[in-house]
Amino acid sequence: MMKTLKFQFIFVFLFLISACDIEGEVREGSISSSIAANSGSAGGNTPVVSGIYYDSLEGLTISDAGSPGQTLILNSNLEPEWVSAVPGGALPTSGGTMTGNIELNGNFISGDSDDEGVYVDSAGNVGVGTSVPMHELHVVGNAGKTQGGTTWIMLSDERLKKDVRPISKGLDEINKLKLMDFSYIENKFLGLTERPESGLIAQHVESIFPEALVYMGQYMLLDYHPIYMAQLRAVQQLSAQNQELEKRIAELESKIDKILK
Repeated sequence: MMKTLKFQFIFVFLFLISACDIEGEVREGSISSSIAANSGSAGGNTPVVSGIYYDSLEGLTISDAGSPGQTLILNSNLEPEWVSAVPGGALPTSGGTMTGNIELNGNFISGDSDDEGVYVDSAGNVGVGTSVPMHELHVVGNAGKTQGGTTWIMLSDERLKKDVRPISKGLDEINKLKLMDFSYIENKFLGLTERPESGLIAQHVESIFPEALVYMGQYMLLDYHPIYMAQLRAVQQLSAQNQELEKRIAELESKIDKILK
């Protein structure tokens, strides 16, 4: 008789779960076995599971109603717990899609539990391989992509720009730059390793392209974009000079032909 009563109670409990107005959905854990192990006689506000009550008149009640959009689970202590998760997705206890922010607490997202990988600071700056990102995205080492050329895509629509004017710097400024070979001094904090490199020295560039300088604390960085734009203008200037020389050569050849005839 008692065994029959337990099965009837399980059926009523599961029916009431599907019929009552509960925000979210019940997930995780063996509900039927929990009821069988913890339920008492019907009536009198009897606890079925800690925090969940059954009354023959009121039906199921939950001590904490939760908030709209949350999902009801039974935690490891068989207590009802409302969690914020996207409906239909995995529960936060097992991974999946979350609706809130991920608090890293100053740690890396890393595949091997080492101080590498992705780091996000309190300002929202993202560092790859560094715990002190100085920009919105700061990569220590090389960054690569599989397609799309060698440059970053930038907004360039004329409707988004003002004070438009021709670039003033070009061949003269490019000729003043000193191209150098060097090696970085190893610095683990900045992610520098000692290996041969080539490029420009910020202090050499300062007087020629001051707009290309960026500061990271006491150290100088280079934004190469103004220099690249000057290089493009330098190519245009060289092309114009070459066309002028070709024109003059053609004129001289024509005069020589006339003289020889």
